[in-house]
Amino acid sequence: MAKEALKNLKKIKKDDRERLKEVRERIKSNREHLAEAQRVFNTWIRKRDADKTCISCPSPLRGKFDAGHYMSAGGNSALRFHEDNCHGQCVQCNQHLSGNLIHYRRGLIDRIGEERVDFLERNAKVIRKWAADELKEIKQKYKAL
Repeated sequence: MAKEALKNLKKIKKDDRERLKEVRERIKSNREHLAEAQRVFNTWIRKRDADKTCISCPSPLRGKFDAGHYMSAGGNSALRFHEDNCHGQCVQCNQHLSGNLIHYRRGLIDRIGEERVDFLERNAKVIRKWAADELKEIKQKYKAL
């Protein structure tokens, strides 16, 4: 009898945890969804570019490196999750040299071509308000890849 009671208690606790998880998901703010989607997207960028060099310099991407945006994510919201706009970048270039943008652009042209770089530059400063559903889709997409 005690074993069965313990088993039932564990099931109740598990159900409670699942319900709590669902409630937390429903009450998340758009800012929280944005942060989660950005984290998953950046992780995917790091995996995609793991065997490459920094987009801005010839340093191999080993250990800790950033998912650096050519057009900043904060100031160019429409390009925040654009795969051409984000590449593996060493911490030195991204954080200490403010993106090392002149060399980033050169590396970007070599990697994706001038036409696609021009597209990014033409679409800079376009403001996009991301809906929670869109952010959830982005999170799911890049988790699956």
